[in-house]
Amino acid sequence: MKDMNQDPIHLIIKLDGEETQLNARKEETTDGISFFKIEQQGKLITQVRKIDNEWEQLWGDLHQQQIDEIGTALDREED
Repeated sequence: MKDMNQDPIHLIIKLDGEETQLNARKEETTDGISFFKIEQQGKLITQVRKIDNEWEQLWGDLHQQQIDEIGTALDREED
């Protein structure tokens, strides 16, 4: 398992039908709940977290399918 708290992880996913590179950085809330900040070309586009094996968006304007694709890529990186 990668130490996701140090370096950003690079994800390649399909966003709006185009292959896109995103960077994810793992963060924690003050009460210890993990979430990920997702950037595209240096710009924060969303924040996501996994609750009960489902990925949800905390902030941003992505569709659930896009959040699921990001979550699937994050799950692969955490294995």
